[in-house]
Amino acid sequence: MSEDMPLTVDKVSAGMKFYKDTVTLEIIEVNVVKGYRSDDTYIIAYRLRDGNFVSPVAHIFVKRGEDVRKHIELVIDNYLNNRNYIKSVLSG
Repeated sequence: MSEDMPLTVDKVSAGMKFYKDTVTLEIIEVNVVKGYRSDDTYIIAYRLRDGNFVSPVAHIFVKRGEDVRKHIELVIDNYLNNRNYIKSVLSG
């Protein structure tokens, strides 16, 4: 998943998928929250898929110009480190 060029939020869109190990992070939607006194914040809705497991929709908050790929890698790495616990909690 790592690439040399940063992935900025203006290049992220619904339907994009990112893969690492057995995990797929799927972008559901990208929305902007206009800032009155601060920069715009982008809310990226995503879902994780891992075999038969499908996570609820969650969100990443990103400022314009930030590398979205770093946020995505962090989400997937955190999921992989806590996979068994997350699956047990969400399954029931």
